Amino acid sequence: MKSICVNVLTGIEQLEGYAEQWDYFRLQYSADNICSSHIWLLTWCQIFLQPDDELAIHCYFHNEQLIGIFPVYKKKITAGYQLRFIGTGEKEVEEVCSEFQDFIISPAYKSELLTLFSRAIEGMSGVVSLAFDNVLTNSIVAGWISNKDMQAWCQMKALPGNRYIIPVAEDDGKQLKSLTSKSSQRQAKKYIQHSDCRVVYATNDEQVQQFFSELSTLHNASWKSRGKVGVFENKNFCVFHQKLIGKLNHLSQLVLFKVIYKEQTIAVFYGIKCGSNLQYYQSGLVKIKSIPSTGMAMHVEALRYARMQGLQTYDLMKGAADSYKNRLTESGSQVSSITAFKKYYFWLPYYWRIQDKLSILFR
Repeated sequence: MKSICVNVLTGIEQLEGYAEQWDYFRLQYSADNICSSHIWLLTWCQIFLQPDDELAIHCYFHNEQLIGIFPVYKKKITAGYQLRFIGTGEKEVEEVCSEFQDFIISPAYKSELLTLFSRAIEGMSGVVSLAFDNVLTNSIVAGWISNKDMQAWCQMKALPGNRYIIPVAEDDGKQLKSLTSKSSQRQAKKYIQHSDCRVVYATNDEQVQQFFSELSTLHNASWKSRGKVGVFENKNFCVFHQKLIGKLNHLSQLVLFKVIYKEQTIAVFYGIKCGSNLQYYQSGLVKIKSIPSTGMAMHVEALRYARMQGLQTYDLMKGAADSYKNRLTESGSQVSSITAFKKYYFWLPYYWRIQDKLSILFR
């Protein structure tokens, strides 16, 4: 085994000091996903990390060169701790939905680092469970947790959906033909032929906050009309994104625009540029009779932006098999949520289910 050393980051201050080398390394191996970036994970820690939680970020080096990052933390649960990716494990009502996370590893060191990390977990005090939510089934973490080194852990897997990615075509016409359903093609065509819409991009800090506020209002109104509470009603969720979008804007990664029809905002788009990929995060929409689908109008403009920026893909992120995203593009990699626990803690899943049922009953 090569001479490898590890630095375990246990505090937010330590994580802050890793910004430059973290993202320099990440961009080599995981450039297309914001949820593994230093800025996303640090902001999450600042908002959601609880006093009883413990960071356990394993950074591996060879000859002082960073060769692997395992961005995990220990979340306090019944009977001990659960090891999770940073960016997950917050309350359901405030989830930021970190998706497609993974260990970030130089391929030449993959086998050695996975073995070392397996040993490290066995030595972690109080860790009785592992949980990796919304990871790709072909990811490093999904392969690792199924290998022989992890046979001491019982596993439960769920398949909550697929990743939907649209390749960016060279013009509107070819893009329209690439959509998987005829109804989506018709809706896109009607919008493209519409001459009464314009797009405005948020560029400065004031506009960014104004657009975000408008997005929140539209999103919450849409959910309220269905008798539900939108996630933008949650304080921690909003604080997370208000901090994040300011940082992203200064890095020229934020994509925040609104589609305006006759001076009325009909759509606000919130996305993030990651490498050659545009990730769609959230939106606020208004239904109007003149445009068959304001959502489709927004996606057309997002694809136009990606084309203008020379990006290769438009990432709709995770969706169920029956999601509207299936009408825009073929489903890609499957998404899995994996929970594992030490065999003598076999009762934990049953305890969690009872806990969930009681919390619903006594709401």
